[in-house]
Amino acid sequence: MRTSRSDCARRVPRATTATLDLFRHDMRKLTVYGLPLNPLSALEQLAGASFCVSYGTREKLNGQLEDAIRLVGEDQILLVDNGAFGMHKQGVDARDEAYLEDYERWAQANVDSCPQAIAVIPDVIEGAESDNAELIRTTMLDYERAMPIWRLHESIDYLLYLCESPFNIVGFGSSGEFWKVGTRKWARRVDEAFAAIDRWERESEGAYIRPGST
Repeated sequence: MRTSRSDCARRVPRATTATLDLFRHDMRKLTVYGLPLNPLSALEQLAGASFCVSYGTREKLNGQLEDAIRLVGEDQILLVDNGAFGMHKQGVDARDEAYLEDYERWAQANVDSCPQAIAVIPDVIEGAESDNAELIRTTMLDYERAMPIWRLHESIDYLLYLCESPFNIVGFGSSGEFWKVGTRKWARRVDEAFAAIDRWERESEGAYIRPGST
């Protein structure tokens, strides 16, 4: 059974960490704990949960990455994040060749070490659809274990294009006029996206896509 935020709250010690709620297409919520976690002792008490490690904070993980691989639940996820948000804030282009090569090497090594790991494909947060489509087309990550991101400012047609792609999971990413999570405008856009996916599923005779939210 997927773990909800309320389930985790009852068994998690006070700790300093970020959480990310992923929503399956059936709207069951999966809470993902961002690492590094402080204090370190709290990590053991999260055995069976989901975790996120980011390329942007990889040097601060110390041994927590290996611990997360050991502790992640069988039906949970180890999300290997590309660090695009931090890079975007610093003005770094996600299309930089040195970054792409180093991130994909690091991410693929983590995917190979953990059956539950999913690597986020690099994306340009405020970029054009063509920019992100090119990053997806040229990625060296294993398609079955990689997650493209649909940015909310991008078209619904592009979202459906990703749904028809070989990837098992498509992530949602806030951007543009839909940057702030939880606003009415953001919620309407997400509802619009899920409605489009529902129509696509019906027209595809039962095809299934599992969007995450980042």
